[in-house]
Amino acid sequence: MKNIFHILLKEKAGQARKATQVQFGVPFPKGLFFNHRELGVKTDNGAVLTSNISTTVLWPDNSIKWCLVKTQVKFNPNESLKLIIEKHSEKYNSSQCSSGFIFETEAEIKIKTKNCLFELDKKRFNFLDKVINNNNSIVENGYCTLKTKQYGHLKPEVSSYRYHTSPSSGCPLSSELTMEGFFRSGTGELIANFTTTLTFYIETDIVRCDFTLHNPKPARHTAGLWDLGDPNSLIFSSFDLGVTVKDITAINWKINKDQPWKPLEQQPLTIFQESSGGHNWNSPNHKDSSNKVPYTLNGFECRNQNSVLHSGKKASPSFRINTNAGKVGVFIEKFWQNCPKSLSVENNQIN
Repeated sequence: MKNIFHILLKEKAGQARKATQVQFGVPFPKGLFFNHRELGVKTDNGAVLTSNISTTVLWPDNSIKWCLVKTQVKFNPNESLKLIIEKHSEKYNSSQCSSGFIFETEAEIKIKTKNCLFELDKKRFNFLDKVINNNNSIVENGYCTLKTKQYGHLKPEVSSYRYHTSPSSGCPLSSELTMEGFFRSGTGELIANFTTTLTFYIETDIVRCDFTLHNPKPARHTAGLWDLGDPNSLIFSSFDLGVTVKDITAINWKINKDQPWKPLEQQPLTIFQESSGGHNWNSPNHKDSSNKVPYTLNGFECRNQNSVLHSGKKASPSFRINTNAGKVGVFIEKFWQNCPKSLSVENNQIN
């Protein structure tokens, strides 16, 4: 008798989805599976899905107790989909795929997805230096900047990098590039460290960027106090990621995912979430190093030059940009939750 496990997924947002990335954990009984490479995912009608399964916890006999499943699915609006996890006989064959792999030149790291080629500098992290779609440049001049009052604008230098392509029962599901490095002042003083991971989802040409800043200087805790504004605190005015989008033909934007797209008639547009938009948006818990709550706006504003187009409490904005070479979409996770935050377009530059 086959040992199979059923997972039920439900689309509740009323949106059709193509090659949507999903991941979830699955527990297994003791002594059942010992090799995650033998496991695969398919639908209840027998269609094998591109997937990657890894072991996260083992039983004492080294069988799999918990595994992490990453796969991609297609949904119709409000559809339910049953997935089956079981042993399979298919093996990963890289010769069948022309995308999903990371390779290096002397100065760059390149990642090929289904339709796009992404290029990044090996020595300085500029977010995405270039994105090419069908031999046409669609994104150029990526940048990453830490703005400080004391040291000015700082650029991140890469000290090390590593990459990994997740094998699957078909073509690779994703490729990950992790870079580590630092920000230095003009005199060479170490100001901050950073770690960033860019995940490239092969079939969708989607890129996810996670970025972590780290202050290497220990707090002094004078007189045992843990106050903000400690002499070794890192105080900065903004951290910026951005790219220039080429040959734009139209820009659409929306405040939340369940709203219709709005055409942008004229740049610039900035969506700025200053505070959480909740009942305690100006609570004393939000005091900064000057012992003041810095917020004056309860929620967010959409600004076009000097005018306010729209305001509200909680924003989860996104841009959809049409170009002569394809489309570019931009979305920031947990936008209102991790405020202050902004998303803007000006002079064809997304920040």
